[in-house]
Amino acid sequence: MAKIKFFKISVTGLGTLTLRVIDTVQKSKLDEGIQSEEFKKLQDVSGSFQQGVLKKYSSEYTKQVIEQDDKRDSILIGFRKNIQANFYSPLPEIKEAAEKASEILERFGSKIEFLPYSEETMYILKILEEFKKPEAAEIVKTLNLGIWIDALDTSQKEFEKVFASKTNDMAAIGEIESASRQRKALQTSFSAFLDFVSAMQIVKKTQEWKDLANLLQKEIDAVVSADRKPHKPEEVKTDETIKK
Repeated sequence: MAKIKFFKISVTGLGTLTLRVIDTVQKSKLDEGIQSEEFKKLQDVSGSFQQGVLKKYSSEYTKQVIEQDDKRDSILIGFRKNIQANFYSPLPEIKEAAEKASEILERFGSKIEFLPYSEETMYILKILEEFKKPEAAEIVKTLNLGIWIDALDTSQKEFEKVFASKTNDMAAIGEIESASRQRKALQTSFSAFLDFVSAMQIVKKTQEWKDLANLLQKEIDAVVSADRKPHKPEEVKTDETIKK
């Protein structure tokens, strides 16, 4: 099974997908799957998510914050993957630049997008600061990272603008921080269950597990296809790009 790209799925889409996956597993009547700790955990976390996050999501403020956080997460993930893709470049200078860029990101951890809002903001600002330093200019130029840096900077500012609109409302801040934690907890449980299914498919080598894996993949593909598309950075036109 392919790794699910959560940044491509909205809050409501994730809730819908989880319910469909749970229903599919229950209908499979695969006792090992239904009785597994991974599936039970997914059910528990999903219950909290459905009662908590989706209800909170009705708040326009919470909705806007979560959407802006998803946008910056999407760009951050794309930025990281764009750098990693250059590890395989046949050109030594590009491969070397990618390794140096990756070292900068690794200073701040590989799962920044799973942190609480305030911590994620702190690390994104530090990442932007590092890549804007003169000593990183050659890396940015070699890998053409300017478009990603500009997009991450813009998305971070948009997030801060929305988030700051109620900085004096501690109840609202607590609400969205809770929503963020619950969403990320669901993503973790969801991934753990999919890994479990993939492992059982390999170990058991039975048609039942193969069929279940295929059905779950179809559910994932259907929701991702129907849901919103991931945000992609638009090139910022400068005098240099216009001349080109």
